[in-house]
Amino acid sequence: MRRIRGAEVCGVFYDLNPSVVGLQLRQWTEHFPCYLAGANMLFVPHAGYVYSGQVAARAYKQLANGPSRRVFMLADNHQREWATRGVAVPNFDAFQIFDHQISVDRTFCADLLEKFPNIFHSTEKAYNGHVIEVHLPMLLHFMENSTISLVPLVFQGTIEEERRMLAEYLHSRWTDGDLIIISSDLSHYLPAQSAEARDHETLAALLSERIPLGENCLCGREALSCAQHIASRRRWICNFIDYTHSGVNSSAAARVVGYGALAWTREAIRFPDDAFIALEKLAMRCIECALTQVPPPDMDQLLKQFPQFLVRQSVFVTLMKNGRLRGCIGGLGDFSQTVLDGVQRRAIDAAFRDSRFPPVTSEELRQLEAHVSILSFPTELQLPCDRWIEHLSGVNPKPGIILEIGGRTSTFLPEVWEQIPEPKDFLCALCRKQGVPEDAWKNPMAKLFLYTTQTRHELY
Repeated sequence: MRRIRGAEVCGVFYDLNPSVVGLQLRQWTEHFPCYLAGANMLFVPHAGYVYSGQVAARAYKQLANGPSRRVFMLADNHQREWATRGVAVPNFDAFQIFDHQISVDRTFCADLLEKFPNIFHSTEKAYNGHVIEVHLPMLLHFMENSTISLVPLVFQGTIEEERRMLAEYLHSRWTDGDLIIISSDLSHYLPAQSAEARDHETLAALLSERIPLGENCLCGREALSCAQHIASRRRWICNFIDYTHSGVNSSAAARVVGYGALAWTREAIRFPDDAFIALEKLAMRCIECALTQVPPPDMDQLLKQFPQFLVRQSVFVTLMKNGRLRGCIGGLGDFSQTVLDGVQRRAIDAAFRDSRFPPVTSEELRQLEAHVSILSFPTELQLPCDRWIEHLSGVNPKPGIILEIGGRTSTFLPEVWEQIPEPKDFLCALCRKQGVPEDAWKNPMAKLFLYTTQTRHELY
């Protein structure tokens, strides 16, 4: 006889009526694009839907292009009833959500119990509460055409080596269509401004493939640690989806909880050449509007054609005049703006705020060309500085580079390698750009970050 676990937080964390839940999820995602070619792993919050539902739903919408079969849901223990050190697997057969039953993959759970008898425990107590259940209505809604089997794992007091061993096992058993859900909120009970700053640091760490180390940065640290090992082994790319905090939908700005959503994919989001042509035309149009003091163009039609313009990635806009540089401004490691907003802002900055050049004039406008570069999130090169040249010599294609020394940074886009092909000269030039001695990159405290760019193919 199948053991069915009923819903416990229905009517508290989400509405009792499945039609109301469905309407909420459609409203929250109606104008938010599905721009990923199938996500393999999500980091999503687990608070009540009134606070974090929209952020979580926007992440789940990215599954529409890649329905899954087996869902590994990883969370840290939030229940006092289960205080055993290790990892919990269910001792029941299915979750009941509304009129649906979501089956637990008991065979896989049994394999875990057999493979790791000193770590895993078969229990129901760890599943009291919300950290697993709140995700199940969203799985049903956004994966309605999939047959889902669930492997919910709840972590309590595990050590790094245990999580690494489990990650290696999950990696070895991975099949196409599998999905990982990391259930975690971000900072807890900080003032709104402090929470936003702390959460930005945490999300930036995740996007650059680092483990967040700060205090009070998230509540799913063990689950995340295990999942990040899997993502690293499978070379998945992390993408920012959305962020908010509980103060946005309440008056309690003095004590808020942060909610972020991320998605990992096999490939980076790709922008075709016609998308870059549209962005370059937009950049020039924004400069023209600024010069003539007319409102910027409407973006609705552009977004219908290219919904991926709502991706939050860093953008550089380069202006050329008769084949020579006329301005170049961009952001680094910035996910505060969409590509669309970034192009508009950086076009104005490149035209009127690049300190190396006077502001662009109306007479110059017809002589200008705008080139747009979309940057991946930079990742730190985890090598001592005396090995940087060797590493860069063997990398192809060449990456963009950010050099950080004593809190100051300088960067060159990948195109600069055409003018400075030798890695040592490249690093020295980055030092000169900062106004420090050419060999300052040899400082043991210096850091090097690498990134890639997408541009229109025929440009370079």
